[in-house]
Amino acid sequence: MTETGAFAIVTSGGKGERMGGAPKLEAELLGKPLIIHTLLAFEDSPRVTGVVLTVPADRLADWTVERLRLEGAGKVTAVVAGGETRQESVALALEMVPADAELVMVHDGARPLVTTSLIEAACAIPEGFEGVVVAMPLTDTVKKVSEGEVQSTPDRSSLVAVQTPQCFRGEVIREAHRFAREASFTATDDSSLVERAGGRVAIIEGSRDNFKVTWPEDIKRAEMVLEARRGGSA
Repeated sequence: MTETGAFAIVTSGGKGERMGGAPKLEAELLGKPLIIHTLLAFEDSPRVTGVVLTVPADRLADWTVERLRLEGAGKVTAVVAGGETRQESVALALEMVPADAELVMVHDGARPLVTTSLIEAACAIPEGFEGVVVAMPLTDTVKKVSEGEVQSTPDRSSLVAVQTPQCFRGEVIREAHRFAREASFTATDDSSLVERAGGRVAIIEGSRDNFKVTWPEDIKRAEMVLEARRGGSA
């Protein structure tokens, strides 16, 4: 398999309501904004050739390419205001990705514990597939419910919890977003758009540490993982 560079989109356009109202990208994590930890993982990956970052519209003036370069995130080529939905944010960022990018990777900025090795693995799209997503097997029993009543209990052995990064062939992810826009279809991740457009998506195992920072207590958990890594024990 030929190793091809990937252009990454890192989405951080959320308002952070569950974090107390402040945008998650600015939450302090071991003395640095959370988003810097996320971006540095992409900075360290030789497969990543560039990064487009989305931020809340009212933070656009604060998060410039020049500032990010000073923070060590020199691969960021553009910062754009996020849209009303994650899907819209990715679509806006896609406009800033070079048209000739063979691979486009999408990652949640609120997953600051992503590793370079996971990024590298996601870039390896198998022959005959249009994309790769990272995911973890479910350990909890899952119920399908309606109006407060259990309808069924799916077999969890065939279910996974999807994470990011997700990586796709460039022309495929662009076409999937165009198709979704024309059909007024909205999904919570990009692989759903590719699947709906007929693309095949492969799954690779993610990491329990690659969780999404959602609640204030997640910051402490993330700090514990980062401190363990720095100590050489993770």
